[in-house]
Parts: sequence; structure tokens; C-alpha cells
Amino acid sequence: MKTSNELSEEKAIIIEPLNKKGLAHLLKVSVYILNRMLDESHSDIGNPTGTIYCQKQVQYMVSKYGIMK
Repeated sequence: MKTSNELSEEKAIIIEPLNKKGLAHLLKVSVYILNRMLDESHSDIGNPTGTIYCQKQVQYMVSKYGIMK
């Protein structure tokens, strides 16, 4: 059971440019599932720059799908 201190503390998510492996780790999903998510929202976020997704793309993915448990 969580104490009141643990409930009041919210873990801050640092949004920074990430590659697919880092984004999968942040969202707590496998790279396979992440690829399916990216295919679904490709028209909204566009292509990565090289292999890196920019901060706005990462923020969009976190806001749309949230952090998995």
C-alpha cells in the first residue's frame, strides 16, 4: 500500500529527443509495439530526423498513448 508521501510524489517525465529504443523504454513497451504505434500515428508526427524523434514528436507519443504499466 502506498503512503501519502508516495501518492503525492509524481514522477516527472523528461521529454528529450529519443531514438526508437529510448522511446520504447520511456513508454514501457517493446520496439515491436512501438513500431505499430508509430505506424498508426505516422500522419500526425511525421518522419524522425535521421533516427531520432524530436521533443515534440516524443511529447505527442506520450500524450497520446501514455506510459504503460
